[in-house]
Amino acid sequence: MSALASMRDRAVALVPPRHRGMAALLGAALVAGTLGWLVHSGRLTQLSGFDRAAAAADIARSNEFLAAVKEQRSKRKALDTRLGAVVDRTLGERADAVDTALRARLNRIAEETGVRDLMIATGTAIDRRSPARAELSRLSLPKAERDRPDFVELRATIAGEGAVDQVLRLVHRITVDPMMKRVEAVKFEPSRDGARVRVSMRLATIFVPGREPAQLPPAPTAEAIAGFAKYAPLAARNPFRVSSPDAPSAAGATTVAAAPAPGAGSAAPAPAAEAAAPAGPGGFPYGQWMLTGVIDGPAGTEAWFRNAATGEHRALRINETIAEFALVGLDADAARVAAGGATYRVRVGDTLEARTLEAK
Repeated sequence: MSALASMRDRAVALVPPRHRGMAALLGAALVAGTLGWLVHSGRLTQLSGFDRAAAAADIARSNEFLAAVKEQRSKRKALDTRLGAVVDRTLGERADAVDTALRARLNRIAEETGVRDLMIATGTAIDRRSPARAELSRLSLPKAERDRPDFVELRATIAGEGAVDQVLRLVHRITVDPMMKRVEAVKFEPSRDGARVRVSMRLATIFVPGREPAQLPPAPTAEAIAGFAKYAPLAARNPFRVSSPDAPSAAGATTVAAAPAPGAGSAAPAPAAEAAAPAGPGGFPYGQWMLTGVIDGPAGTEAWFRNAATGEHRALRINETIAEFALVGLDADAARVAAGGATYRVRVGDTLEARTLEAK
């Protein structure tokens, strides 16, 4: 301390008394400028082990995270409303309660539609956890919180037998039911004559543990149930019915009656061969091959035919043939096939024998 005091006294002695105030100000400015340069250039922070750039990056990341959290919090009310709407379409908050409610609901639907020989089975409840578990780990949430399922999935199968109208109503009635569900598969198995059909459906419902709906979902609206009207013509035709090979089909009779009758004084009717289909391969059973369905979707355009006598199936795509007929297009409930320069229309539920001439 004595050495520092001695050096200070010498420095003061060198500066005239009238300039000592100015010298002190200049010294302070020099020290402040030097420290500012060291801090701005990073030399001082490097010497002290402090990384200014890294600290700035951390601050920027923290600001981004806080902004994201703020944005998500602003959406919370809307998300809670959407989640509440989902919960109100579930059948309970526990697996046993949902299982019981689902079985009761499916039984009631089957009774309403007249389907008999009923079988309902449910599977094991499956937890579906959040796909954002890694993000939850970053937030240092407890493991129990991270592993808590978002929802639980319960699968069920319902099968029964009835007339075509009844099984189609069952499928439609389950489809329009307001309960939270996903229909995964539908299968029809007609009896040998097609008068009765066994249907099986596989579906899944979900529930949120700890979130009880205010009440069970209501029955479908009258308008939703009335939507079955668009399937009524298909049910009336029964695409699964097998006609006797010796009996004239109703569709065939309709085609004959639709042909224009000659009026008095009119020219002689055209020969029957003019409207008839071209002769096919010898002995081809046109009356046995029935159109059972038409599909026009992402997988392509297809017409499904079934041989009522042998059970054989054929799925035709555009320009593929059955006998001499090539598939050229679809209508809402019919396939359009062409042969010999003419185009014919085959309705769902009709056989190739009952085709009607469309254009030549």
